[in-house]
Amino acid sequence: THRQPNHFTTAQIDLIQAAANQVAVAVNNAELYRLIRDQAEDLGQMVRNQQIETQRTKEILEDVADGVLVTDDAMRVTLFNDSAEKILDLPRNRVLGKSLEHFTGLFGRAAQHWMETIRTWSNNPQAYRSGDIYSEQITLETGSVVSVHLAPVSLGDTFLGTVSIFRDITH
Repeated sequence: THRQPNHFTTAQIDLIQAAANQVAVAVNNAELYRLIRDQAEDLGQMVRNQQIETQRTKEILEDVADGVLVTDDAMRVTLFNDSAEKILDLPRNRVLGKSLEHFTGLFGRAAQHWMETIRTWSNNPQAYRSGDIYSEQITLETGSVVSVHLAPVSLGDTFLGTVSIFRDITH
């Protein structure tokens, strides 16, 4: 500003206008940077919370007395807890990541219906009807009697796999 009207030349006004535009861009960029930084922090916190919840769920499944075997939609074993390892007498490293079809002989004929149900649900998820319950007793080749309960895992209309819960009921 100046007390005298029309004191500044057009070139000076253009220069001041250019500088003001640059300051406005810098302020806008600083605000965008702050917004992106805040969103990145929020996203990072959400990821940390999700990792904590996932770890907590894994620890709970590991500490459960019942055996838990989870398969994906292609019948590959994605989770096999410590209790399942003991009940089924199968080392985890031989099971995880492998197709359940590999273990047909280990479970014997007694588990044929259980495996067939998993196969049916994996190949045709619509075969499962809400409210269907799968439960049976399997006598393993070791002589142990195991109760198995099976349920599909879905997210909306997407079939994700199955969960089998084993309990040793030999006694």
